[in-house]
Amino acid sequence: MRASGDAKSKRAAYGQALIEAQAVYPNDGTAQHRYAMRVANRALRVRADRASGDDLQKAIAQALLDSYDKGADHAGRGPLSVVKTYASFVIASGADGKLYQINYTVGDAGIIFGNPIETEGKHVPVRV
Repeated sequence: MRASGDAKSKRAAYGQALIEAQAVYPNDGTAQHRYAMRVANRALRVRADRASGDDLQKAIAQALLDSYDKGADHAGRGPLSVVKTYASFVIASGADGKLYQINYTVGDAGIIFGNPIETEGKHVPVRV
């Protein structure tokens, strides 16, 4: 018996998120699983072919909140919230008062975010 496309997408999103979660929550299998499940469930709710305009912006904002656990420190920046959404990245503000550029892609696996890059006031990535 073959799995449906949604089930395959969920498994793919879970697998990718689990790898990411292992870096964020080392030695905490429960937190890793919960993180990966949130990402996989979100993948079923948001698909590029079903979301557009305001719906997509709302989904991106919610996905960003879901992706960055509010209880974790995340290198001192705290949880992130969307300030502005662009076609391939968002500008988000951290609890530390700084702005971050976060690339994202929307596809069958849902919304996948890159690593936050600190930006200057005009949304220019900070060079390290």
